[in-house]
Amino acid sequence: MVRGKLILICQHGGEFMPKDDGSLSYSGGDAHALDISPETEFDNLKYILAEKCNLEYRSLTIKYFLPGNRRTLINLSNDKDLKRMCDFHGDSVTADVFLTGTKVFAPVNLGTQVNRKTGAKEGCASVTGPATFKGSCSAVGLKDVSIGIATLRSPTIAANTSKHTAVCNIIDGLFEVSVIDATDCSTDTFDMSASPAEYVKKRRRTASWSSGANGPTIVPVADNLGETRQTISREKVTRKCNLGAIAGNMSLALPSDASPVKLVEFWKNAITGEGQDFISVAEFRDALQKYAIAHRFGYKLRKNDTNRASAVCAAEGCPWRIHASWVPSDNVFRVKKLHESHTCDGESWKTATPSKSWLVNIIKDRLRDSPHHKPKEIANGILRDFGLELNYAQVWRGIEDARLQLQGSYKEAYGQFPWYCEKIEEANPGSFTKLLIGDDRTFQRLFLSFHATVYGFQSGCRPLLFLEAIPLKSKYHEILLTGTALDGDDGIFPVAFAVVDDENEDSWHWFLKQLKSAVSTSRSLTFVSDRDKGLMKHVLEIFENAHHGYSIYYLMDSFIQNLKGPFHGEGRASLPGCFLAAAKAVRLGVFKMYTEQIKLVSPNAHDWIMQNEPECWVNAFFKGELYNHITLNIAELYADWIEEARELPIMQKIEVLRCTIMN
Repeated sequence: MVRGKLILICQHGGEFMPKDDGSLSYSGGDAHALDISPETEFDNLKYILAEKCNLEYRSLTIKYFLPGNRRTLINLSNDKDLKRMCDFHGDSVTADVFLTGTKVFAPVNLGTQVNRKTGAKEGCASVTGPATFKGSCSAVGLKDVSIGIATLRSPTIAANTSKHTAVCNIIDGLFEVSVIDATDCSTDTFDMSASPAEYVKKRRRTASWSSGANGPTIVPVADNLGETRQTISREKVTRKCNLGAIAGNMSLALPSDASPVKLVEFWKNAITGEGQDFISVAEFRDALQKYAIAHRFGYKLRKNDTNRASAVCAAEGCPWRIHASWVPSDNVFRVKKLHESHTCDGESWKTATPSKSWLVNIIKDRLRDSPHHKPKEIANGILRDFGLELNYAQVWRGIEDARLQLQGSYKEAYGQFPWYCEKIEEANPGSFTKLLIGDDRTFQRLFLSFHATVYGFQSGCRPLLFLEAIPLKSKYHEILLTGTALDGDDGIFPVAFAVVDDENEDSWHWFLKQLKSAVSTSRSLTFVSDRDKGLMKHVLEIFENAHHGYSIYYLMDSFIQNLKGPFHGEGRASLPGCFLAAAKAVRLGVFKMYTEQIKLVSPNAHDWIMQNEPECWVNAFFKGELYNHITLNIAELYADWIEEARELPIMQKIEVLRCTIMN
């Protein structure tokens, strides 16, 4: 699974040349670089590539190689193919795609319902569709146009509506733009609900609109800072094209990389005075919030409903106040009165509290850039950028709401497990899944073992399995249980895993029973686990002719922690090396030699070794497969794999793990 962005190296105009080993090389032509995200739509990507490479849209074909295979070209023709390509290049930074088609690009109408998702970018110029538009222009010979405001939705929620996508987007939101009618004129609306980073990103994504016989066509344009953009003067805009459109055009003067400081400066004009119009009371409230933050004062809403809103300065006796109400004749929400002067000397700013929606939008921006931001880091960033001092609880609640909007409900993700198990068995015939739900319909356990990993274990691995438990560090404290083998190079080879609500003897017993059903081998297996977990009786009960050994990694850790003086001879530093040498000794005499050396340094350390069942971990005594040369922490490897997804709902955690195993 692609983590974040994947850079496409788009090549065209060259030709494929066969090599001696049967692989293909591509020579000649031109190349362009575009980056895509997991939300990029195929039609949008195809349109962008057609325009960039000057190829006719409908004739364009896109192909690519699988990683490590330069013999067979794979067609890319729809959204499923695009997602599959992204999954295949899960650990890659770049992917090569090869384009062919008829020369000369001609703009086309992709349909009256245009869905633009955050996606392909070239350099710093985004080529997605327009971000937020809503407005109308009335003039002689022109038709009214209504272009729906772009809405930000949770990627996970979007995925739930189309359950062909098992795991979805981790960071970016989705923007939708609906073109209702064609026109020769459209105006921008200043989206006051957007946070600073959202606003900058939307300005980067703004595309030009070209009208023709087939109606409006979206023509992506690069964000050239040196290029002057046409604006509409206030005098030429009718009352029906409200002043929000003017604010939208004013925003074009901002550079695309405007910092929060510059945006706060821009927010100082969010409220311009009496007669200013807004689309709704919600837009007015958002503008007022940003105006207050920019001018650093707090306010109280005296009246606040859909038809009117009045606010006064939070400081007692300060004359600042504002009143706005709905004007039915003009269909706008208009500022009627505004007293701009303050006499409180910033006293109201000390108690100012941002609205929940504003705070959530700000936090979402930070989580998109870095999903693992801590509350203290976010609070410090908001204080630095906006001068607002927030307590830990405020920021924590904001993070929870922001993650809910970005990723979907953590609790509701459990409801996707039955569907997920069905799709795993459908897409991977021979795979084994088991879902256990309690009488109260709450999740208890999920077991997964893929046919490919079981086949690999049976065909190419020693009959040796390491059992580990890894906390998933989530709000519901799930535990990941794993069964891991070693390949021919002693590399980690995952065979099966389970997510359980708690780690105890019962959950381990259940996991081992499912593991037996999945593996079903006649070979005598050797299991290795932490001695303190007490899994020997469960292993020997469930698996016939099995052996159970203690993990040398955990034994070494326990041995070092229990070392107590006094120490003699070569001292404490020599004991770990002697301990490992004794564990790896295949002859009884060698084992005794090293334990005697340990005894000379520390009799207590010698006694510890003898009391911890050396027959279960010393090669000279152990009757199963030898494993003491493996001294790494296998659980830590799994923890590293899921570290990036630790804040995600459980379904997405599992999908990250699946993609890592499959890759």
